[in-house]
Parts: sequence; C-alpha cells; structure tokens
Amino acid sequence: MFKLPQNILAATILLCAVLLSGGIYGQAYILPGAPQTKPVLILGATAHLGNGQVVEDCGILFDGGKIARVGKSADFPVSERNNATVIDAGGQHVYPGFIAPETPLGLIEISAVRATRDHREVGAYTPNARALIAYNTDSKVIPTVRSNGVLLARITPEGGTISGTSSIVQLDAWNWEDAAFQADEGIQLNWMPLFRRNRWQSGPDAVKRNEQYDEQYRELKAFFDEAAAYARQESASERNLLFEGMKGVFQGTKRLYIQ
Repeated sequence: MFKLPQNILAATILLCAVLLSGGIYGQAYILPGAPQTKPVLILGATAHLGNGQVVEDCGILFDGGKIARVGKSADFPVSERNNATVIDAGGQHVYPGFIAPETPLGLIEISAVRATRDHREVGAYTPNARALIAYNTDSKVIPTVRSNGVLLARITPEGGTISGTSSIVQLDAWNWEDAAFQADEGIQLNWMPLFRRNRWQSGPDAVKRNEQYDEQYRELKAFFDEAAAYARQESASERNLLFEGMKGVFQGTKRLYIQ
C-alpha cells in the first residue's frame, strides 16, 4: 500500500485544515431573529415616522415583536427602562422598513446558472404558478437586502403573458411558510407590446409595429372570458388548473397587476 512521507502528509492535513476553516468563515449568515422575550427600548434616535413627521430624541418601545409606543425619550420613565433592553441610538436615524414592490428576490440566485433560476415557467399562460413555493429563504442575496432596510417584498414571477401568482413575504424567515405575509395575493399580467425593437439594428427601422398584437389581444381576451365563466361555476365538471389560478381575480381575493 502506498504511503505519503510524514512531511508531505502533515503539510496536506494543514492545508486541508486551512481551506476548511476559510470555507466555514466565509459562510457567515444572518439568521432569522428569535421571538422577542423582553421589551426593547430605542432611545435618542431621530425617528422618521413614514408620514412626513420627524421626531428628534425619540423613544421607540418594542414589545411582543411589535411597536408598542413612540414618543420623546423623556416620556419613558426609569421603571420602564429597567424592564427593557435599552439601545442608545443617539446621533442615529430610525426609519420604517422598506418594501420592495416587485422583485424576483429569492427566485433567482445566480442569473448565469439555470439551476438557480426559478422565476419563470414554460408557457405563455401560467397563472397557477405560485412564486411563494419557489421562494428560497436560504438565498445569499436576502441578508444583503435586509441589511439595507428592506423588510418586506412582493416576489413576482416573470415571463410569458400571465407569469403566475405573486406573494408578499417578510425577509426574516426560516422557510417559505414562515415568510408568507400575504400569500398568493396577485396575478402578474405582461401586456403585449404595440411595438418591438430589433436589438441588432439602430435608427428608425429598429422599431416596428407588433404585427401579432391583435391576435395576441384576442387570445388574451378569450382566456379571460373562459376563466371568468369557469369562476362563475359552482362546481366544475373538469378541474382546470389554469382557470383555478385565475379564480381569485374574479372573486375579488386577488389583484391583477398589469405591466
């Protein structure tokens, strides 16, 4: 049996240890927060309340994971401070969490790698495709977005005429079930262009009228007419998954987003 010399073996083990430790160090990740067990009081910050009002030397009390009270720092007595974890935010600014209104966040990891792209389905009409169940809470992009103050996002499928169903998620979650803030809240419709641009040309000839527009419009209208008729049925003789995905639009439980 072949054996490595001791000096080479020792060097190999040392190199592996260095590489492994570097890999572990590189996997730093912002984990979802644990449930709040004690009140948290932020004092001394300049608070921007989101309605145009700015409060200097503000106190913000969190309890049970929610904002319990906002006021001047002086409004919070010593007894209340002693019962809370106090954060001195003097000289800092506090803003409400931002919302990304339309994004494939958590649906695309690396654009150049097909296996990490789950933001579109095959076909022009896929209203039954749910972005929520494809949402990847382990995405390395999410912690970066969270660190910039984006706490909610409407994750939106792309492609085709009707891309699928969007959902609103909160970005502090272990899995897509925990992330769901408002599940399957809207249908994404990409309206047909009146004009198309030839990417390989320049000048006036690069832009031409979409000759298929009328046909595409009739096809879209027929799809909506059939989906509306399906939604009016009390019980369908044959279940249609595409029309099932559209039901909420006609029943008022889903929004229709037109792009």
